[in-house]
Amino acid sequence: MYGKGGKVGVEGEAAAEGGVRLLDLEAQCATFWAAFTASKVGARLTDEEIATPLRGDAHLVGIPPPSTTATRTAPDTGGAGAGSEAEVDLATAVRAVLPGWKKVFGWKGGAAPRAPASPALLLITLSGPRAAAMLKPLSVFHTRIAKLFAKHLSVEDQAAILSGPPVTLAVGTPHRLHKLLEAGLLKLDACAVIMVDATPDAKRFTTLDHPALREDMWTLYRDFLHARLTSPAGGCKLALYGLSSPEAAAAAAAAAAAAAAEAATAAARRAAARAEAEAAAAAAGAAAGGAGGAGDKAGKGGAGSSKGGAKASGGGGAAPARAPAPAPAPAPAPAPAPAPAVSSKGGKDKGGDKVKKGHY
Repeated sequence: MYGKGGKVGVEGEAAAEGGVRLLDLEAQCATFWAAFTASKVGARLTDEEIATPLRGDAHLVGIPPPSTTATRTAPDTGGAGAGSEAEVDLATAVRAVLPGWKKVFGWKGGAAPRAPASPALLLITLSGPRAAAMLKPLSVFHTRIAKLFAKHLSVEDQAAILSGPPVTLAVGTPHRLHKLLEAGLLKLDACAVIMVDATPDAKRFTTLDHPALREDMWTLYRDFLHARLTSPAGGCKLALYGLSSPEAAAAAAAAAAAAAAEAATAAARRAAARAEAEAAAAAAGAAAGGAGGAGDKAGKGGAGSSKGGAKASGGGGAAPARAPAPAPAPAPAPAPAPAPAVSSKGGKDKGGDKVKKGHY
């Protein structure tokens, strides 16, 4: 366990000074990894993409738990740390995890030469206000500190800081750090400790599990931090600031489990919605196909009926020709006018015509 000199032993959960229990490195690593795999970024990774798993004994370095002699109340920053219980003083944590810190900060025989743009310790925290609040306890080291967060400083300003005299400490937020690393303005080659601020905020969220910001953290870890921590060359360790006690780890693990359950529920809902939509589309297609088939059959049946009628009429031979309708009878000729009556005496008939006597 941690003694007064900040050494770590095998009894990681033994009682520490002040009665606070220390969470061992394997438990810290498990909590960290659970939060990672609960994120969307971590859930998409395969075993091949994470060839070297993170191990507590090989890749983490412990921070002493809060005690009665080296604690402070977290600043009310409105971000991580607001309203949380007493935590280890940040300067104490840096001294505990950074090997040869006196030499690094020039407290013994001048500062050791450093590679440009690669701090000895990189501190990652939740937000700009929280990062700004953490600068004050680090000022006791009287060394150059790079402010790598989006608060009054642009990427160009930070590039100028990193390209100047070497910095020994850097404090930043995940999104801005990812942008600087991606552009090659910040390097991790000479970084000895990557410290992640896991202090719960007023709503019990941390850099590891904050719903709005955790994907930035885990994208940064996947793209840059994991390879540096698990490099065969070694020389870089992970420290989880604020995750020293089992109580804090339990809260973080519960938040990670809740996030994982929420993600699983959302995925199940999406899958159910997709299945329902596919079933509805299939049913609609089947109904449309059935109606079309019935219409086709009806049309074919009508055509068959007409063909059957033609066959039926043709089966009995040619129908006899109808006799033409009789022509209408001609109108009767008018009867000839009757011959005029002739008197034997001659003279005029009743019609007044004069008839010769004896001439017919």
